[in-house]
Amino acid sequence: MSTEINKKIRNLNSENELKSIIPKLRVVCANSKSKRMLENLEVAIEKCNNMSNKKLLVDLLELKIKQLYQDYKNIERVNQLLVEMEEIAHKIDYKGGLALVAQIRGYVKFFQGNRKESFEEIKKAIEIIKTMKKQDTYIRNVCYYSYAISTWLDHRENNSIKILENCIDYFLFNGYYHSLGKAIGVLLIIVQRSQQRKKAKYIVEKMLDFKASIKQFPQDVLGVLDLFIGFYHKLSLNLNLAEKYLTSSKNNLKLISKNNKYSEYYLFSLSNIAEILALQGKIKMSLNQIKQVEKLLDDDNIINKIDNQNKRQAYHTLNLTKFYVNTKSLVDKSKQIQILRKKILNRIDQCYSNPIMLTEFLLNSKLTLRKLLKLRKSENISVKGVEHIINYLIEKRKLFKHSKEKGVDKYIKILNTSKRNENQTFLEEVQINLLIAQELFDVKEYAEIYTQLRKYEKILDTIEALEMRTKMEGFLELGKFAVGDVLAPGKQYVAIIKSRENGFKKLEKKLLEQQQLMKKWAIRRIKRG
Repeated sequence: MSTEINKKIRNLNSENELKSIIPKLRVVCANSKSKRMLENLEVAIEKCNNMSNKKLLVDLLELKIKQLYQDYKNIERVNQLLVEMEEIAHKIDYKGGLALVAQIRGYVKFFQGNRKESFEEIKKAIEIIKTMKKQDTYIRNVCYYSYAISTWLDHRENNSIKILENCIDYFLFNGYYHSLGKAIGVLLIIVQRSQQRKKAKYIVEKMLDFKASIKQFPQDVLGVLDLFIGFYHKLSLNLNLAEKYLTSSKNNLKLISKNNKYSEYYLFSLSNIAEILALQGKIKMSLNQIKQVEKLLDDDNIINKIDNQNKRQAYHTLNLTKFYVNTKSLVDKSKQIQILRKKILNRIDQCYSNPIMLTEFLLNSKLTLRKLLKLRKSENISVKGVEHIINYLIEKRKLFKHSKEKGVDKYIKILNTSKRNENQTFLEEVQINLLIAQELFDVKEYAEIYTQLRKYEKILDTIEALEMRTKMEGFLELGKFAVGDVLAPGKQYVAIIKSRENGFKKLEKKLLEQQQLMKKWAIRRIKRG
C-alpha cells in the first residue's frame, strides 16, 4: 500500500484525487514513520497549497506533524506546524481539525512530561468532538484513544477499558496495525492492574491470535505485542514466560529501534529482561543487559525519542535491578548502594516498581524510621502494594518497645496481613513466608519453620526466583532437621552449593551458619545417646 500511495501522491492533479487518498494515507502514515513518508507528505502539502480545499491541508499537516513529534529535536518545528494547522482550521471552522490540534498538543505536553496540561488539551479535543453533528470516525478514535490512556494514567478510571475496546475494533477493521498493537497492549495492562484476571487472560489469547492470523503485521508491531504480553507475565511474576516474550520483543525490535518510533519499547524490553534475569539468578546475564540499557540511555538517537515518564521508568527499573544485584555480594559496595538508594527514592512516587524488587530494596536499604513513615504516606500504587513490608520495618525500628519474642509475634502478624490481599502473587507469598521463617529462626523456633514452609516442599520448582527458591530449600531442611530428619544437613548442603555457584554470597554465608547450627545439634544428640 505504501508504494501505491507514494505513486499517487507524485501524480496528484486535483482536489478529488487528494481527497480520495486521505483515508489510505492516514493508515500508511500511522503504520510507517520514515524520512521517505515525510518527503511524500511535503509533496502532497505543496500541491494542496495550490488548491482551494484547506480542510485537506489541515488533514495533511496532522499527518506530517505525527511523522515528526516523537523526537525532542523536532518539538519546535512541531509547535510551529501546530500553530499553522490551528489557524487554518479556525479560519474554515473545521472542528475535526481543531480536535486533532488539541490531541497533538496533548501528546506533545505528555512527551515533555507535563501530564496535567496534556490531560487538559486532550479533554479539550473530546469536548470539540462532542459538539460535532457529523463525526469523522478516524478523528474520533484517535482522540478517544488518547483520552482513554490519559484518564487511566491520571485518574485510574475504568471507563478507559470500554473506550479502548471500541478503538481496537476500529484500528483492526481499518488496518491501523501499529495503533492496534499499542491500544490492545495498554488495554491488557489496564485490565490486569484493575484485577480483572479472566479478562486479562482473554486479551492475551486474543493478542496471540492476532500474531498467528494477521500476516500484514510489521515486525515492530509483533515486537510491541510480545512486549506487552511479557509485561503482563512480569506483573503476574511468571518470570519464565515474561523472559520468553520480552526476549522475543527485544529480538523483533533490535534492528529497527535506533531510527524507529519504538525506541522506547526496545529500551523497555531490555530493562525488564535485566530485572527478570536477576530474579532468576542469572546475575552475569543480568549485568550484561544492564550494560546494554545504560548504553542506550546514553544514546541521543534513542533517548530523544522517549517521553519523560518512560525515561524515568527506564532509569527506575534499572536502578532497582542494580540495587538487587549489588546487595547479593559480600564485597563492600556501600557507595554504589548509597547512590542507588537516593536515585530510587527520588523516583519511587512517580514510577511502577516490581513488588519483589521493591521489597528487596526496602529490606536492604536501611531506611530510617522517618523515611519509612514518609514512604507509608505515598499514593503510588506499587508502594501501597508493599505497605505491609513498610509497617513491618517500622515496627522493627521500634524494637526497644518489646521483648524479642513479643516483637516477633507482632512482626509476623503484620506480615500476615498481606495474605488478605486476594491479588497477591505466588512469589510475593513465598517472599513473605521466608521473612516469617527468618523471624522464627531469630527466636530459635526452628521446628515452627518447617510448619510454616512445609507446603512448598513438593513445589520448590515452581518458585522461579532462584535466590528465594534456594533460601526456601535451606530453611526447609533446617526445619526438617529440627523435627527429626537426620538427612536434612546433607540436603541443605546442596542449597549452599547453589548459592556459591550463582553468586549469592550473603545467602551462602547464612546457609553455612545454619549448617554449623545443625552440626551442633547433631553432636548434642549423639552425646545424649
